[in-house]
Amino acid sequence: MPLDMAGLCGVILLIWAVNALVAAEPETEPKCSYRVENVKFGLKIKMIDSTPGDYIIYVAEVGGPFERKGLFSSTSKNSNYDIKLLKPCTEYELNVTFSGSNGTEISCNKTENKTTKTTGMTKEEIKSVFCSPGYFCYRSDWNISKLLSENNKVSIEDFDNGSYRFKHAYDDMCSDLVLKFPTENCSNATFTISENFNVDFINPNDINQIKPDKLPAKINATLPSSCKDLSVEYKCSGINSDSVELSDMKPFTDYSCTGDIKMNNGSIIRTLPPVQFNIDCDFTVNNLKTSSTNTSIELNWETMSDNCQNVLNKLDDLSYHCSCQQEKGDGGYFTMEQRIITRPKGTTCVFTRGIKPFRVYRCEVHSSYIGRGDFRETRVEEKTKSGIPKQPHNVDVTVPVNNKIEVTCSLNDMDFNGPDRTFSAQLQGVTGSRKNSKTCQFKFEDLSYLTTYTVEVFTFNGHFTSLPVQKHADTKYNSKALIGSLVFSIIFIILCAAFFIRKRGKSRNVNEGQERFSTVIYANMPPPQTQ
Repeated sequence: MPLDMAGLCGVILLIWAVNALVAAEPETEPKCSYRVENVKFGLKIKMIDSTPGDYIIYVAEVGGPFERKGLFSSTSKNSNYDIKLLKPCTEYELNVTFSGSNGTEISCNKTENKTTKTTGMTKEEIKSVFCSPGYFCYRSDWNISKLLSENNKVSIEDFDNGSYRFKHAYDDMCSDLVLKFPTENCSNATFTISENFNVDFINPNDINQIKPDKLPAKINATLPSSCKDLSVEYKCSGINSDSVELSDMKPFTDYSCTGDIKMNNGSIIRTLPPVQFNIDCDFTVNNLKTSSTNTSIELNWETMSDNCQNVLNKLDDLSYHCSCQQEKGDGGYFTMEQRIITRPKGTTCVFTRGIKPFRVYRCEVHSSYIGRGDFRETRVEEKTKSGIPKQPHNVDVTVPVNNKIEVTCSLNDMDFNGPDRTFSAQLQGVTGSRKNSKTCQFKFEDLSYLTTYTVEVFTFNGHFTSLPVQKHADTKYNSKALIGSLVFSIIFIILCAAFFIRKRGKSRNVNEGQERFSTVIYANMPPPQTQ
């Protein structure tokens, strides 16, 4: 029968009363205690007369880094919770707490010691499973990572939940696999798992390939020491994918080499990842030496390269740039001849064009390689030997006085081509007439009158004498002697003329003269003296 309004109100009042009574009851403290038991692959938490609700379990390996936090909900007073994938024969410390609805945590009581040790494992609890080449894979509900590492294996990884993959130690790659594990009672006794070697154990990516950094190129593929019957053979390609031998490689060129791992019978079992490289050679000019004459300079040197020393004679694209510059008077340099020496002609440059005696030259040599450019230059200074000096310039010969010759000339200091700078002048054929001076000013005095002389002017540098410059000079007459001679001649002529005129007059009037002469004589006779 449907309830009437009065009945419905009564039900509601009854429910309210019950709830009020329940709310009025004081909240009881939750109960929380447990014990731990060993189970296969781990531990079991058994709650004992505990309040249903949410629990947190902390699991820590004693003396080790492993730590785990678990959550579970208990629906009865005696719920159980299994902790799996623990390490065998390992002591753990466990703590269980009750998580209240208001966020509080209450630590639960353990009825035994707080630490518990897991059991050992058996051979049947480790199973081999398939995995990628180069790895060994095993599955177990135990955490066996530590046991695998104790077998000196590497790259242990969680492959999947409960599964592990690992590699041989590198030097053991080509040997049979032998794993040793402790027995169930965790004593010193062990059981062994073995697998025979298979080429699938070799992962090409694990083979150490050392790129070459020198020429001739050599790729060092370090195979594991256990791989006694294996070798690596490389095939290389360079520009335009052309095949090239390691011994024929050149610097500054991209190469790619692929190695095949072969058995002794020649069969290829694996191909290694390609090795790509480019050898950078440094070329240095060392021991640059010079030798010179008065018209040439020769440069000799050695080429050094840390990475390419053993292939220098094969590098046709290696060349040398040589140049020499003459020093100016102001400290600068004139650019002289430049030359390019290519291999395999050698390491010698000879300069002859434009080289002058007794000059300072700065010479440079640097290496160059096609496609790479120039390298650092090496510089040296050289002074050429003395040579024949130039003839004096602007030679001027004058006769300022009738029997005196003066000489002047000039020459640039550098044109002496030697350490000394001396001018010399002499009269050809006149013994003892040579004169020397640092300046070109000479005088020859008391010479013969009205005589043609040949004057020779030349230079001397301490080693060599130049060809002479010849000039002719004529001395003049002696003016004083000439005047005296003229006076004498005039007097003589006058006297002769007077004598001639006088003689001619006498012959024409001889008689008259005689008479006159007699008369004169008579007339001019002194009177007789009286005795």
